[in-house]
Amino acid sequence: MATPRTFRFEKWQLEATSEEEYFQLMKEHYEERYRGLSTPILSRDALLALPPPKWALRNLITQNGFTLVHGKPGSGKSFLAMEWAYVLGHESLDNWLGLKRDRRYKPMYVYTEGLAALQNRMRAWELENGAIAPDIVIVRDAVKLNPPKGVSEQLAALEKLYVDQECDILFVDTLANTFSGNENQQEDANRYMAALKQFQRYGPVVVIHHNQREKNEYRGSSVFEGAADTMVSMERNAHGIFILKVEKQKDGDMGFTMELVQNKHEWPKVPEDEWGHNPEDTYGSVAFASAAGASEKRMTSTQREIYEMVLNEGGEMPLAELAREAKRDKRNVKRMVQERIPTLELFSDPGNNRVMVRVVQAEEPERF
Repeated sequence: MATPRTFRFEKWQLEATSEEEYFQLMKEHYEERYRGLSTPILSRDALLALPPPKWALRNLITQNGFTLVHGKPGSGKSFLAMEWAYVLGHESLDNWLGLKRDRRYKPMYVYTEGLAALQNRMRAWELENGAIAPDIVIVRDAVKLNPPKGVSEQLAALEKLYVDQECDILFVDTLANTFSGNENQQEDANRYMAALKQFQRYGPVVVIHHNQREKNEYRGSSVFEGAADTMVSMERNAHGIFILKVEKQKDGDMGFTMELVQNKHEWPKVPEDEWGHNPEDTYGSVAFASAAGASEKRMTSTQREIYEMVLNEGGEMPLAELAREAKRDKRNVKRMVQERIPTLELFSDPGNNRVMVRVVQAEEPERF
């Protein structure tokens, strides 16, 4: 039998004139008396009064949560995270491919691989979304979040920059490049998660991670999965479709999936002058779009030109002839048809031993 206890009636309880004021005073009382502990949940009613989990980005990122995105090289995981950062940081965009965000954030992105490609990725995102990319604090250093001897000068500087710039969501790309020690060791992994918890005081954290070499599973300690509020896998299938799947979810739709395509965008390196410019002399990159929304209207000018060539030939055309007419390398045209133009498909003509391109007819199954 529990020992009965008597607590004196505190002055702060007398000062409360309403239930709302009582709970506020109780919170202040516990924070002062039991410094270092959050206000305890003292009753069933107090538990029911807790606010429900809230989303920064629906089904993918919880407020002050930890989202782990993993996949093989080329699975689109870095494209994905950067697009989330642009949408969450934008002044007026309120969703990413239909998934609502709760408010505008100020992202910090620790980008440790392929920095040179970011400019083109940003431009492609702007063309895809018809919007100017927001300012994002990009850190180019592979800061070790779990230095072997406590807090390093670099890690302290990273948090100071985060606070000084008033950031409230952190993207880390990749875990491997910001990890000190052995990813499989629980002790090293716990130190890494302790650093992420520090940033979670300010807002959500999204970490990009690699898969094991031969498996579609994340690499390293089970500590990462245990700490994650949301785990997202990225995979690219044989048809060039990117499959996003929520593998773990503490408070949302477990098993949530999306199919994505990457739309190609090109723009000239120099402004067109009175003599014109070489159409091959362009910059280019890709941005994500919903596979369900991929259609002829989303084609680039080059893709539309390819499509119309086939259409004008009665809906079928040899691949080699199409490449000659388009003045492009046959391998590039083949890849474009396979991965970028959902209204076209390849097929073999056994009679002539040729690879053909045809317009997908309405009565045939869609490629995607």
